[in-house]
Amino acid sequence: MKLNIFHINDTHSNFDPSILKLTVPIQNELIEFWVDCGGFSYINSEKKRRKKDSLANNLPFFFFDGGDTFQGSLYFSYFKGKANADLYNILSPDGMALGNHELDLGNELFYEFLDEINFPIFAGNWDLSKESPSKLSSKINKDHLIDYNVKQQIANYKIYNVNNVKLAVFGITIDNMAEIASPDHDTEFLKAIPVIQNTVQHLHNLKIRHIILLSHLGFKKDQEVAEKVDGISIIIGGHTHTLLGNFSNVGLKKIEEYPFVMNNTLIVQSGSNSLSYGYLELTLNSDGVVSSYNGNNYLMLDTQFYNDKDKKKLIDSSLSKKIFSYLKRQDGVIFASKDKRIEHCLNTNYRQIKAKLEKKIIAQVEEDLNHIRIPNDNKSSCVAPLVADSFLWSANKLGKNADFAIHNAGGVRSHIPKGNLSEGDISGKILPFEIELVQYRLSGEKIKKLLKDSITNALYAKNSSGGSYPYAAGLRFDVKIYQSGQVDVFNVEIKTNNGWAKIIDDREYVSISSSYTATGKEGYDEILSSTIPITPIGICMNDAFIKYSEFRKTLNKNLL
Repeated sequence: MKLNIFHINDTHSNFDPSILKLTVPIQNELIEFWVDCGGFSYINSEKKRRKKDSLANNLPFFFFDGGDTFQGSLYFSYFKGKANADLYNILSPDGMALGNHELDLGNELFYEFLDEINFPIFAGNWDLSKESPSKLSSKINKDHLIDYNVKQQIANYKIYNVNNVKLAVFGITIDNMAEIASPDHDTEFLKAIPVIQNTVQHLHNLKIRHIILLSHLGFKKDQEVAEKVDGISIIIGGHTHTLLGNFSNVGLKKIEEYPFVMNNTLIVQSGSNSLSYGYLELTLNSDGVVSSYNGNNYLMLDTQFYNDKDKKKLIDSSLSKKIFSYLKRQDGVIFASKDKRIEHCLNTNYRQIKAKLEKKIIAQVEEDLNHIRIPNDNKSSCVAPLVADSFLWSANKLGKNADFAIHNAGGVRSHIPKGNLSEGDISGKILPFEIELVQYRLSGEKIKKLLKDSITNALYAKNSSGGSYPYAAGLRFDVKIYQSGQVDVFNVEIKTNNGWAKIIDDREYVSISSSYTATGKEGYDEILSSTIPITPIGICMNDAFIKYSEFRKTLNKNLL
């Protein structure tokens, strides 16, 4: 069996090109520059080009997505999945794995997306058999969802006939979905590997040996699957934003080869944010094992190169020609063209509204407000405490009588420069993930432990990027880190009407955080012992910061 596969993953509503910094050697000198990269217009143009070439050579062509189309930009936070559905219907993949961010806001919004699309979503370890029929969302058409088969205890799958040979495709997503997203409580995610094992064995029993797994488990987990489960031909992955292949020729880090091979299974993944796509040309033998392959991930670049991230100054024409000439010779780099249908859809339905939001000024920022995840002796985040303050302010405007708010550093994605602050800046850059705020109640003793645990996680957890470090409003504390690595949190105080007061161990306090933080991961597990149900307060974190900024009119460090 011969076939060609085009794949993307973790696009996160990045429909327009993004600015990317690259470094290339020109005449024995390393040249840094910025260039527009990716976006759906380039993706669709490249997909059509690859498909045309494949069919001209009588080779079957498939297009798959590793999941996580939701969140990430103003296109999602404002249009709530409508733009995603419209643009993906133009791309028209053969299938997509369910990503965790598709369920950040519960089942209903995802079901509405599902009802609008013209392609299948694979979620073979998602058991919907116990979903309450009384929910309005349960009545939404789910014909495009390929979920768990309770009776057979396998993932449902789709069969393609490729030159009279059966090719099976099924999909699996993370099994700890309830910990990092917000699926409805009556829909369960089963352990991934047992479902995969059962499904592959079932297919083998049917004499089907050519098997593609669409996975939203992450690159390391995909390797574990390949090691533990014999008989998967290809795993098309997502979740960890892993750009496989060697891109050191343009100044990017090499992670692993494309494709990565383990136990006769090919594993591929293509970065994130619509910057790239993967393309794989395959020959499989009668046992479903890949006998030969050729492929790579490809960055899709514009032809204009800039000296700066803000694109204020172009590289001079002589140097630009040399950069272009160098890039044209590199594997993994494509100078793509725009696609008329994608451009028409964006221009007609979405870009004008997005541009208005980006120009809608809601506050003035009086000085640069920098954001770093872990404070040091010289500086701390000036953004995360303001975001936390907006949580507390919004909660109390809604009558929640909260004592303080905590926000993890990783939940803030950008500095705030001096000047105008727009609604688009907040929902598109600073807080691009539409995540609900929730309330919970903990004792003073548990709050101290939560602070210590989340700081310890930020400093020492394996593969930590510091994102769990806690920033607060209405709560302050000191931190000491000993040479042994031990973390001590002390002088924990709560803000009252009469000033700051020491927190009392056996007294309970109401706090506000994002629903992501309240899942209890990355050192926040004490939240799960809340003495009241952890419940949404009726506003998302980006909307809270928008309303807060409008109310304040000016933002500066004095508000901290």
